[in-house]
Amino acid sequence: MRNFFNWIIQCPSKPTHDVRDLSFKKQIEIANKQGLTRASINTADKELKLISGYFQQAVKLDILPKNPCHQVSPGKEAVRTVRDPGYSNTELSQIFSLPLFQARTDAQKARYGEAPYWLPVILAYTGARAEEIAQLYVKDIKQDKDDPQLWFFHIQEVRDDQSVKTGESRKVPVCRSLIELGLLDYLHSLPVDGRLFPVLKANNKAKYHLAIARHLKEAFMTLNIEHFDTLKPLHAFRHRFITEARKVMREDIQNAITGHSNAGYTGRNYGIYSELHQAIEKMPVIPIPKWHP
Repeated sequence: MRNFFNWIIQCPSKPTHDVRDLSFKKQIEIANKQGLTRASINTADKELKLISGYFQQAVKLDILPKNPCHQVSPGKEAVRTVRDPGYSNTELSQIFSLPLFQARTDAQKARYGEAPYWLPVILAYTGARAEEIAQLYVKDIKQDKDDPQLWFFHIQEVRDDQSVKTGESRKVPVCRSLIELGLLDYLHSLPVDGRLFPVLKANNKAKYHLAIARHLKEAFMTLNIEHFDTLKPLHAFRHRFITEARKVMREDIQNAITGHSNAGYTGRNYGIYSELHQAIEKMPVIPIPKWHP
């Protein structure tokens, strides 16, 4: 797939019908001889996404362990070579000292429910992507069959309104701190067949987190935090988690928890609470006020 990507970006960007019908090799030869403008990385990404859909279905059917199209683009990988470490301890303390983590206003509850509290808190303790958590249903937070005291977030694509960036489902342990903050109390206050954040509505791109992300950004921007020129406010929680995870767990375990590149096959082979749960409990405790409805 990487070769396929590299062939595309060497081909002419606007070939004639005759040239388009030729093999990659022939198209590239013509582009070299005539000095034609080449296809962009964005164009190659679009082609990969079309093919990726077939591989994603194969992953769902357990025909393949992972989607070979993911993380193929060298352009995307180059962007990630310099990684913002995410929020510092001081910045996290500032964020979770905001009034909305003490109590939500009636206007906030009417528009966003309890998402202004729980979405950032869960992101801080899981390193998940914002949409992965925003789209969850109550039934996606499950007890371990062998030990009912242990819980996990099941991030997966089983409903029409759910998607996972990598196309690979994973189980993310619920750490003790989330339970102590009242996550299970919140969970039990919701209809069992409903959504984790029932007030949030999907936009025209079927994304549930965007409206609440804008609301939280407005709150976070009142603080003196410098990350927002390189990171979205909610994504900075993920970067923070990964930065801290590198200090306390192996990279493959970290990837299995966060759903990072090349994590899919490895993550399937872990006993979810033998290594993943033990690892996530090593993460530092964050000073967050306990949830109050």
